[in-house]
Amino acid sequence: MVVVMHNHSINIVLIGFSGSGKSSVGKLLAPRVGFSFVDLDVQIESAHKDHTGNVLTCRQIYSEFGQEYFDKLAFEAFGFLKGRTGIVLSTGGGAITVVDIRYAMKDFGTVFYLDTKPEIIFKRLQKRGFPQFLKSDATLDNVKKHWDMRNGLYSETAHYRIDNSLQTPKETVDEIMKNLQHIEKGDR
Repeated sequence: MVVVMHNHSINIVLIGFSGSGKSSVGKLLAPRVGFSFVDLDVQIESAHKDHTGNVLTCRQIYSEFGQEYFDKLAFEAFGFLKGRTGIVLSTGGGAITVVDIRYAMKDFGTVFYLDTKPEIIFKRLQKRGFPQFLKSDATLDNVKKHWDMRNGLYSETAHYRIDNSLQTPKETVDEIMKNLQHIEKGDR
């Protein structure tokens, strides 16, 4: 079932720890609501290329230039989206740690926290690779430590929390769609 959001002044922002499924869910959700999908990581890579002329992945940018530069690019990339509507935005897992981005997310659209338990995240990251900030200590304990540090920020920022630990991306989209139908009815 495709539900086109009639109120295009709304955007949808997906937040959550690395490996929570933000991009997978966002790519499935966007056509269901008639929005465009934007991955903040891709925007960060583009901003870096604009500054340096070099094409690097987010992991390479973080590794070579450090967190402060990466966070500045994230804020800049997010700023490029200001004023745009009809977007499903998948944020990087660490975007929540940048105070200005955190506040801007709530103004930008309806924020969904894809809350995935650390044990599930750890298994997913073992398969696809650990983000740079976890590489030096790629253990479940370290994932739990970082998840604990960010969980409160995700919860504070989100309008809705979805525990997708045991859900497929399609099931997560279905749950988001139920929440969006309430918004369309004015039940937010």
